[in-house]
Amino acid sequence: MARTSKYNNIEKIAISPKYKAALYIRLSNEDEDKDSAESNSVINQRMILKNFCDNTQDIEIYDYYVDDGYSGVNFNRPNFLRMETDIKAKNVNCVIVKDLSRLGRNYVDVGKYIDREFPANNVRFIAINDGIDRKGKTNDFELITPIKSLFNENYSRDISAKVTSAFRIKELQGQFIGAFASYGYKKDPNNKNHLVVDPIASKVVQKIFKLFLDGTSKSKIAKTLNQEKIPCPSEYKMQCGLNYNNGQRLELTKYWTYPTIHNILKNEIYTGTMVQHKNIRSDFSNKKSTITGKENWIKVKKTHEAIITEDTFEKVQILMHKDTRQIDFQKHIHKFAGFVFCADCGRAMVKVSRHGKYDLICGTYAKLGKVMCSQHKIPYDILESTVLTAIQNLIAELCDIESAVSKAENIKQINTSSFKIEQQIQTLMQKLLKIQQRKKHTYEDYQDKIISKDDFIQYNTDYTRDEATIQGQIDTLNKGLGTKPTEIFNDKWFNDIKKYKNLQQLDRVTIATFIDRIEMSEGSKIKIKFRNMDKIQRVRALR
Repeated sequence: MARTSKYNNIEKIAISPKYKAALYIRLSNEDEDKDSAESNSVINQRMILKNFCDNTQDIEIYDYYVDDGYSGVNFNRPNFLRMETDIKAKNVNCVIVKDLSRLGRNYVDVGKYIDREFPANNVRFIAINDGIDRKGKTNDFELITPIKSLFNENYSRDISAKVTSAFRIKELQGQFIGAFASYGYKKDPNNKNHLVVDPIASKVVQKIFKLFLDGTSKSKIAKTLNQEKIPCPSEYKMQCGLNYNNGQRLELTKYWTYPTIHNILKNEIYTGTMVQHKNIRSDFSNKKSTITGKENWIKVKKTHEAIITEDTFEKVQILMHKDTRQIDFQKHIHKFAGFVFCADCGRAMVKVSRHGKYDLICGTYAKLGKVMCSQHKIPYDILESTVLTAIQNLIAELCDIESAVSKAENIKQINTSSFKIEQQIQTLMQKLLKIQQRKKHTYEDYQDKIISKDDFIQYNTDYTRDEATIQGQIDTLNKGLGTKPTEIFNDKWFNDIKKYKNLQQLDRVTIATFIDRIEMSEGSKIKIKFRNMDKIQRVRALR
């Protein structure tokens, strides 16, 4: 009988795991948009990592760390930070990822962790699909690791550039690309890039503009809205179920403030004009943005319904540029605040009460006395009547010129050649509109993947060239047509003036419409500088 080895009955001793592994999983928004999204999904990453550990004797799973929807260009991710905490607490001494790009796409930071942070904490790093297993500070993969990291960073840079380009095209087309609509609007449920009026918030916006035009200060407007228990924009967004966070406001600030009112009053979006590209990210790896100059803003008119008129917005901007800091709006609303200045020192005139009557005096004199400047006093009612008369006379003068010029034009026969040129321009304008519509539809087809990127670029190039050609033809015809004297009276500015033909009293809106600046000299001498003097001179030249 064959002898039985004495070792056959000895039980095998199980190998105790040496490494406690953190299985790190990351999925970014960019990955979800790729054709290979399934291979990068959280479920598949989890399965790949688990199978690897199940078939590796010296590794046991400590925990899964999942960052779903986080970019790889920085390491400020909640579960990655949690994993770092466990590494420092010695709970984990091995990190496993599906491939190097799951750890990150920033060459410098990825290298820092693989070459410094992990070795310093005696952490083994494994990237399964890349064949990387770093148990020590040196191994066979020291060359391939930085190369793959650099490739992943370039991939992120390329994706960022493509996303930025797509956003820029949308901005140029007037499509809204923000996360949250401005207060007064909401995103169209059928088109997230289009804004529709919020029937509740828009009424508050209109009220804010009206109060300001009536002479109410921004602080007073904020106080009024708080007294009426109207929720401020950030609170209103949260009440509507939006996950909104205003990083510029204090956590407990749940009321209207001066800056909130100021920002609403200067926001041109309420006129139906889309204004974007106010901030840009200078680097794809940095989420911080920088403010661009107004000359770089992208504005597209009539992209959505207006809440206030352009005329109202323009008048508000004029009033906002006037210095009214010395006026106590709580007591007396000074309709000339920010418009009247001392002709000698340049300081704003202030309103004072004496024996029940009001005067305007130099602000320097009021503060520092006659050593620095004289009174330049003028009774308030005298200033008001003088300015009212001056505006009435200007309106009458310009309207009389319009009437005389119109009669002279009506006597002339219609210029046949000019008539034909106008017809040609109208035809070209129709062609230009069709091309612009086709250009827009081409972009929509590209977005819907009906046409390829190469076809889109070719079509867009052709349409842009045709646009430039037709616009050049229109410009040439306009030069040959010349400007008729009566065309100046069709200007919006002149139509606004005619609305005041029956003007009988002044308010701040009327003053802002006509007056740029009023200077007071000693002896109650008034010098009025009207707005749009270049246009006024053009009309006067027609006499």
